[in-house]
Amino acid sequence: MPGNITGPRVEPVTAEVTATTTPTRSAERPSPPFTVVFLYDRSANSPASALCLARVKSAREYAADRGWRVRGEFVDLGPHALLDNNRPAWGRLLLAVRTSEAPDVRLLCLVPSEQRLATLPGVRRALARELVIAGARLVSQEDEERT
Repeated sequence: MPGNITGPRVEPVTAEVTATTTPTRSAERPSPPFTVVFLYDRSANSPASALCLARVKSAREYAADRGWRVRGEFVDLGPHALLDNNRPAWGRLLLAVRTSEAPDVRLLCLVPSEQRLATLPGVRRALARELVIAGARLVSQEDEERT
Protein backbone atom coordinates (compact mmCIF):
# COMPACT_ATOMS: atom_id res chain seq x y z
CA MET A 1 0.00 0.00 0.00
CA PRO A 2 1.60 3.31 -1.05
CA GLY A 3 2.35 5.78 1.72
CA ASN A 4 2.27 3.06 4.37
CA ILE A 5 5.78 3.00 5.91
CA THR A 6 6.57 0.23 8.29
CA GLY A 7 9.32 0.42 10.88
CA PRO A 8 9.92 1.76 14.36
CA ARG A 9 7.75 4.57 15.46
CA VAL A 10 9.67 7.82 16.03
CA GLU A 11 8.42 10.04 18.81
CA PRO A 12 8.57 13.79 18.28
CA VAL A 13 11.23 15.66 20.20
CA THR A 14 9.69 17.35 23.19
CA ALA A 15 10.62 20.76 24.55
CA GLU A 16 11.99 19.07 27.67
CA VAL A 17 14.47 16.97 25.67
CA THR A 18 15.41 19.94 23.51
CA ALA A 19 16.12 22.05 26.59
CA THR A 20 18.47 19.45 28.04
CA THR A 21 20.40 18.86 24.82
CA THR A 22 20.68 22.39 23.48
CA PRO A 23 23.95 24.00 24.56
CA THR A 24 23.65 27.16 26.60
CA ARG A 25 25.79 30.23 26.15
CA SER A 26 27.93 29.33 29.17
CA ALA A 27 28.61 25.88 27.75
CA GLU A 28 29.74 27.43 24.46
CA ARG A 29 32.20 29.75 26.14
CA PRO A 30 34.89 28.21 28.36
CA SER A 31 35.18 29.68 31.82
CA PRO A 32 38.45 31.36 32.77
CA PRO A 33 41.00 29.08 34.40
CA PHE A 34 40.84 28.58 38.13
CA THR A 35 44.08 29.84 39.73
CA VAL A 36 45.93 27.99 42.46
CA VAL A 37 49.05 29.51 43.97
CA PHE A 38 51.93 28.18 45.98
CA LEU A 39 53.71 30.77 48.11
CA TYR A 40 57.49 30.61 48.39
CA ASP A 41 60.03 32.57 50.42
CA ARG A 42 63.28 31.96 52.20
CA SER A 43 64.79 33.20 55.42
CA ALA A 44 68.36 32.82 56.67
CA ASN A 45 66.90 32.75 60.19
CA SER A 46 65.43 29.66 61.73
CA PRO A 47 62.68 30.00 62.84
CA ALA A 48 61.57 32.42 60.15
CA SER A 49 62.15 36.09 60.85
CA ALA A 50 59.28 38.47 61.49
CA LEU A 51 60.08 40.08 58.13
CA CYS A 52 59.74 36.72 56.34
CA LEU A 53 56.43 36.02 58.11
CA ALA A 54 55.19 39.48 57.09
CA ARG A 55 56.14 38.80 53.43
CA VAL A 56 54.26 35.49 53.46
CA LYS A 57 51.21 37.16 55.04
CA SER A 58 51.36 39.92 52.40
CA ALA A 59 51.58 37.31 49.61
CA ARG A 60 48.60 35.44 51.07
CA GLU A 61 46.55 38.66 51.09
CA TYR A 62 47.75 39.54 47.58
CA ALA A 63 46.53 36.16 46.30
CA ALA A 64 43.19 36.50 48.11
CA ASP A 65 42.64 39.96 46.58
CA ARG A 66 42.93 38.37 43.13
CA GLY A 67 40.67 35.43 43.93
CA TRP A 68 43.56 32.97 43.80
CA ARG A 69 43.44 29.98 46.12
CA VAL A 70 46.58 29.35 48.15
CA ARG A 71 47.39 25.64 48.05
CA GLY A 72 50.48 25.86 50.26
CA GLU A 73 53.18 28.02 51.82
CA PHE A 74 56.79 26.93 51.45
CA VAL A 75 59.70 28.63 53.23
CA ASP A 76 63.30 27.46 53.22
CA LEU A 77 64.99 28.33 56.52
CA GLY A 78 68.52 28.73 57.83
CA PRO A 79 71.34 27.34 55.72
CA HIS A 80 68.88 25.85 53.20
CA ALA A 81 67.71 29.36 52.35
CA LEU A 82 71.24 30.30 51.34
CA LEU A 83 71.97 27.25 49.19
CA ASP A 84 71.19 27.10 45.50
CA ASN A 85 70.95 23.32 45.19
CA ASN A 86 69.53 22.00 48.46
CA ARG A 87 66.23 23.63 49.30
CA PRO A 88 63.84 21.17 50.94
CA ALA A 89 60.83 23.55 50.91
CA TRP A 90 61.40 24.30 47.21
CA GLY A 91 61.49 20.56 46.52
CA ARG A 92 58.20 20.08 48.38
CA LEU A 93 56.68 22.96 46.41
CA LEU A 94 57.71 21.33 43.10
CA LEU A 95 56.19 18.03 44.24
CA ALA A 96 52.96 19.79 45.22
CA VAL A 97 52.81 21.47 41.80
CA ARG A 98 53.37 18.18 39.96
CA THR A 99 50.56 16.50 41.89
CA SER A 100 48.14 19.43 41.45
CA GLU A 101 47.85 19.54 37.67
CA ALA A 102 44.24 19.52 36.47
CA PRO A 103 42.32 20.81 33.48
CA ASP A 104 41.23 24.44 33.71
CA VAL A 105 43.52 25.10 36.67
CA ARG A 106 46.31 27.63 36.33
CA LEU A 107 49.18 26.94 38.73
CA LEU A 108 51.37 29.79 39.94
CA CYS A 109 54.25 30.13 42.36
CA LEU A 110 54.04 33.54 44.03
CA VAL A 111 57.19 35.07 45.47
CA PRO A 112 57.44 38.50 47.11
CA SER A 113 60.19 39.46 44.64
CA GLU A 114 62.52 37.64 42.28
CA GLN A 115 65.35 38.28 44.76
CA ARG A 116 63.49 36.16 47.31
CA LEU A 117 63.71 33.20 44.93
CA ALA A 118 67.47 33.57 44.43
CA THR A 119 70.04 36.34 44.47
CA LEU A 120 71.93 35.26 41.35
CA PRO A 121 70.07 35.68 38.03
CA GLY A 122 71.33 32.33 36.70
CA VAL A 123 69.99 30.50 39.75
CA ARG A 124 66.64 32.34 39.45
CA ARG A 125 66.36 31.22 35.82
CA ALA A 126 67.21 27.61 36.73
CA LEU A 127 64.62 27.53 39.54
CA ALA A 128 61.98 29.15 37.30
CA ARG A 129 62.72 26.50 34.65
CA GLU A 130 62.25 23.73 37.25
CA LEU A 131 58.90 25.28 38.10
CA VAL A 132 57.75 25.39 34.46
CA ILE A 133 58.77 21.76 33.99
CA ALA A 134 56.73 20.86 37.08
CA GLY A 135 53.70 22.64 35.60
CA ALA A 136 53.51 26.14 37.10
CA ARG A 137 54.58 29.67 36.30
CA LEU A 138 56.55 32.03 38.51
CA VAL A 139 54.88 35.30 39.53
CA SER A 140 56.65 38.03 41.47
CA GLN A 141 54.39 40.11 43.70
CA GLU A 142 56.77 43.06 43.31
CA ASP A 143 56.68 42.89 39.50
CA GLU A 144 52.87 42.50 39.44
CA GLU A 145 52.40 45.56 41.64
CA ARG A 146 54.55 47.69 39.31
CA THR A 147 52.25 47.03 36.36
